[in-house]
Amino acid sequence: MSGMQSSLKPLAVGACVSALTAAFLVTPASAAPPTLLLSIQDEHTLVVPAFRTLGCDDPDNVTGSHPRREQACKAIESAGGDLKKLEMVSDVNCPMIYDPVTARANGSFRGKRIDFKAVYPNACVAAAESSDVFRW
Repeated sequence: MSGMQSSLKPLAVGACVSALTAAFLVTPASAAPPTLLLSIQDEHTLVVPAFRTLGCDDPDNVTGSHPRREQACKAIESAGGDLKKLEMVSDVNCPMIYDPVTARANGSFRGKRIDFKAVYPNACVAAAESSDVFRW
């Protein structure tokens, strides 16, 4: 029975993440949400991911729970809204420890729909390779 319980953990966590994301992203079909929902999830423990919000639509009024929201919005702007093109932070030395994390961004950036997902070797690399968009 314990084998069955442990095999259900990933399903339960996945369902939780899906429900949170769906609840956040429920909008009319014609409109994208004005905010990005960012998350980082540890792949080994499958703990509910850490979420932050980021609203960059008005450069004079950046909003959200991201602790470096102005810097994150500028980085995304520099990448043209394409999170795959974020510049790497060059002055960071990350440990060579394999502790994979999945970074996600869903929502919109200045009217452009964003659905981003990437797996990084660890949280430090996720932050460094995303211009600190995924650092909190």
